[in-house]
Amino acid sequence: MYASFVPFPRICKSINIQGPVVSLGYKTEPGVKPMRPETSAIAYAPCATSLLTPSNCLLMLIDFQQDGFLAVESIDHRTLLENVLGLANAALIFDIPILITTMASAFAGPLLHRLEELFPEKEALERTTMNPWEDAKVYAAIQKGNRRKLVFAGLWTENCVTLPALSALQCGYDVYVIVDACGGLSVVGHDMAVLEMIQAGVVPLSWQGFMLEMQRDWTRRETAERVVETARRHREALGQVFPSFHQ
Repeated sequence: MYASFVPFPRICKSINIQGPVVSLGYKTEPGVKPMRPETSAIAYAPCATSLLTPSNCLLMLIDFQQDGFLAVESIDHRTLLENVLGLANAALIFDIPILITTMASAFAGPLLHRLEELFPEKEALERTTMNPWEDAKVYAAIQKGNRRKLVFAGLWTENCVTLPALSALQCGYDVYVIVDACGGLSVVGHDMAVLEMIQAGVVPLSWQGFMLEMQRDWTRRETAERVVETARRHREALGQVFPSFHQ
């Protein structure tokens, strides 16, 4: 339903296979020939520079708090939780920098217990502003991350996700939102927020799409098995069609 609104920020407008080769930031095991070489200026057309890689993005998990989570009406709670955990695990697999924020915890409650278990050493950045971009601690952490591509997921889609996404765009960042790892106060509210972001230039993704965009080549064995395991744990049907690496 969103297709007609997309300003196509990810389309590669020109292809120059004689141009500079850009490393994608991946490593392959010694002796393993990748199905698609990491640098492929001759044999393959260059990939779009807009594609996410482990070395060019930062993931921000916004306000996944217990009371706020219970107020979500745009998606089934169990599905949303599995999507969020799948996304978080994908970021851990590829060692992507992660920021976790909370807002007005006295009102919205503590961080979801499952996320606390996943990140026992990581302290959430607490704030009072609805827009994380307007909080000095959060903004400083984003700048410190030194990544020009920002990936957002959070609660609620209508404000605490949309506001920083639009703010980051205005500041010159490439912005991606994991739509199925966001929850809104209503289906209409969530959908309208997603449309607003897409019209402004935000790139929508699913958590599985994000994880597979990171993997890109099944011969990257150091991450492939964990990717399949994560898909099977949090999206069982999808995991069944992935290859087996136990032979």
